[in-house]
Amino acid sequence: IMLDRRYCVAVVRDITDRRRVQEALRESEERLRLAAEAARIFAFTWDAATDEIVCSGTTALGFDPSEQATGRQLLARVPSEDRERLRASIAQLTPDQPHLRVCHRMTRTDGEVVWVERHSRAYFDANGKLARIVGMAMDVTERKLAEEALSRVSSRLIEAQEAERARMGRELHDNIGQRVALLVLPRRHPKSLRPPDSSDVRHCMEALEKQTAELRADVQ
Repeated sequence: IMLDRRYCVAVVRDITDRRRVQEALRESEERLRLAAEAARIFAFTWDAATDEIVCSGTTALGFDPSEQATGRQLLARVPSEDRERLRASIAQLTPDQPHLRVCHRMTRTDGEVVWVERHSRAYFDANGKLARIVGMAMDVTERKLAEEALSRVSSRLIEAQEAERARMGRELHDNIGQRVALLVLPRRHPKSLRPPDSSDVRHCMEALEKQTAELRADVQ
């Protein structure tokens, strides 16, 4: 300021609290970024009018975050058998039911196919037309592979159980059934045996008792 001579006027403000808040915010954002990378999650916003997708953390799925992406480009990375299901799920979104949860495959830039689970919410304009979708996507490839492995194990277990049932059925029919039938044969020809005190009858009863005991043990 020029008065009788030149003066310099300054205002000094204590911004310590503001800087602390900014530093805490940066630390919080860094923790969130690290958590997203560890969990292989990225956030996205899709604009229905421009088809533009703004993503964060896309490197978790092999995409370059510096590249501008569109819904058409990312949809092209979805295998055809999952693409129509994804389109149908998006088409069913309404102002009354704006939430979407869907799991589908996606091809990374390096060619690897991964499973992605999307949790998103749709926003509509005053006329009820879809305006944008905001959400999170997570790489759940390891979980899907574990589920498929468990399914294969369960399938093999069921097959083993069915095979064991079939084996037991054959054993009952071919072995136990025939041996039970043999137990009845001596009773069908009582005239061929001598009086009750004869050795033939005694030997026959002893044989029947032995066969019955063996049969009971095998059945048990």
